Amino acid sequence: MRPFRLCLKETKLTVAQLPMIALLLVSSMAAQNLNANKISPEAFPEAPLQTSFLEPAAKPEKVFDKKFFAVMGSLGAAESLRFTSRKLVLEREYAAGAPWVSSVPSNQGMVAKDLALYSSEFLVAYELKKSHS
Repeated sequence: MRPFRLCLKETKLTVAQLPMIALLLVSSMAAQNLNANKISPEAFPEAPLQTSFLEPAAKPEKVFDKKFFAVMGSLGAAESLRFTSRKLVLEREYAAGAPWVSSVPSNQGMVAKDLALYSSEFLVAYELKKSHS
């Protein structure tokens, strides 16, 4: 047998739930009945006209074509040549004891920075090349 306090809590919970369920059911039925007879077809706006000046057979212009790959490939080659030459110069100056080179930066940091730079250049070139109609 349950204690009296536990039964009292369950009763209060049930008493609180019943009006909420009844209110929920009555409000949804009232809303359906209210809206079913009031809306007339004249109240709705006319359907929008679809106008298109594009031909259905027109193909979209390709962004990634031979020219794009050639230009971005040459840019990538120039970036990698710049990275390699900068790295070699820094290593040689550090080995020679140049006072302006305190340490040789790690490859990971330089590669991450240069990759972010190249990817932003790639994104800008892509956005400029794609059609904006």
